[in-house]
Amino acid sequence: MTSNRRPSRFPPYRVSARARASVLPLGLLLCLGWAGAAEAPVTPGSVQESLDAGRPRLPVTPPQVLLPVQPAPSQHDPRARRFRVNAFEMSGNTVFRARQLKTVVERYVDLELNLYDLNQAAESITEFYHARGYALARAVIPAQKVVNGVVQIRIVEGRIGKVTFSGNRRFSNKFLAARTGALQSGTLVTSQRLESSLLLLNDIPGLSAKAVLSPGAEFGATDAEIKVTEKLFSGNVSLNNSGRKETGENKVETSINLNSPFGWGDQLALSGSSTQHNLVRYWKAAYSFPLNAAGTKLTIGHSNAAY
Repeated sequence: MTSNRRPSRFPPYRVSARARASVLPLGLLLCLGWAGAAEAPVTPGSVQESLDAGRPRLPVTPPQVLLPVQPAPSQHDPRARRFRVNAFEMSGNTVFRARQLKTVVERYVDLELNLYDLNQAAESITEFYHARGYALARAVIPAQKVVNGVVQIRIVEGRIGKVTFSGNRRFSNKFLAARTGALQSGTLVTSQRLESSLLLLNDIPGLSAKAVLSPGAEFGATDAEIKVTEKLFSGNVSLNNSGRKETGENKVETSINLNSPFGWGDQLALSGSSTQHNLVRYWKAAYSFPLNAAGTKLTIGHSNAAY
């Protein structure tokens, strides 16, 4: 019996076991990729994430402190006559023990030195204080008669003299002084005390402050003038694309603040945002006020999101 079936021009195709093993994972990946391409439904969680993504995070900048110009070390001839130095004695130091300070200048002991070298030794103690946050401390070589090779070094650690405020109109001096309690008269001037006091002041809504330090009336004292700038209103308008795809990537955000309307660090804040095509609309009203001078606040507010 003769068959009319024509022979194929192509050889029969056989799928190897390796190929079959490759096709199945590829099919799964295609299915997963297709499923991932589908738009996710709008959920309260995605709306909240979209709102949070648009809130700008302001950089924390260190407070501004203007230090007085430190006196330059005395200029002496490094080739001047030398004499033997057997030891150093410290005076005026209260923060660090004399034994600890002597280790800073021990490399100058049992050497032939002149006044130029002694000022270098005193400068090393000054740098020791500065590295540990005592920005106004300095060590000096007072006029003296060197006996038995023992040199006196005087430490001026730098203490607060007077603290004054300027530029404040709606905030009383008493209110500001409560936030700068770390800068009491007679306390040591440290970077930590200055920064903590200024951070508390700059945390007050609508207020910015900087410290200007100057030599005080008494020897070793430093006066601090806190210069204040006040702003009753503040706000911003921004356009960004930080939203989620399902809730609208592009959105506009606005905010306006009434800062310290009663002059005691309170704030009335209004804010709102809307995504493209009004897919998500959000507004919030809040009133905050301080509970103490340490920066603790209580905020009462209400918000609403429509989508």
